[in-house]
Amino acid sequence: MKTTLLIIRHGQTDLNLEHRMDGQGDTQLTEVGLRQAELLGDFLAKYKIDSVYSSPLSRAIKTAGAVIERQSGNLKVNTVDNFREIDCGECTGLTRGEVEAKFPELIKEWSKNTDPPFPGGESLRNVDTRALPVVFDILAKHPGRTVLISGHGSLNVAIIGHFLQIPPALRFKIRQDNCCVNILEFEGDKLNFVRGINLTA
Repeated sequence: MKTTLLIIRHGQTDLNLEHRMDGQGDTQLTEVGLRQAELLGDFLAKYKIDSVYSSPLSRAIKTAGAVIERQSGNLKVNTVDNFREIDCGECTGLTRGEVEAKFPELIKEWSKNTDPPFPGGESLRNVDTRALPVVFDILAKHPGRTVLISGHGSLNVAIIGHFLQIPPALRFKIRQDNCCVNILEFEGDKLNFVRGINLTA
């Protein structure tokens, strides 16, 4: 019985626009981000979505809401605290250049393809630990259905990378643009096919 996960990233935020790290801050969608969410909703209108789960951060909820508006039926957004973005700790709100200047050892570890935690924050493996049990629960609850997960770049690559058996340190190689969609098909809790990664058309 085929179960489809549509895993999306939120639209552009004010910090995305400045190439700063949102982390778990509750940043807002820009006008461009709102439009991206509308277009994503148009693209996903061809799918009959049965259930919707989202990070509790407003940028993910609003993006999910734009998708729901273009669906028939009475869908609601189920927020999941463990679907929050990675905690960037002391790097929250910083640009990559600012992180390089303030935390050179962190950048050095990243260049070695290791998975260090952000100072005062999380590693990608930490995101795995909190998010994956929820994903397996969703797969168990909705066999044969199509489920939307509205998340974040790091959350999405944690989930996708796990099922593709990519080590956590290498999962950031999976690009996640604003309002992209990833389409994964499962038989039970086993990945069957990947229909798309980082689709933005």
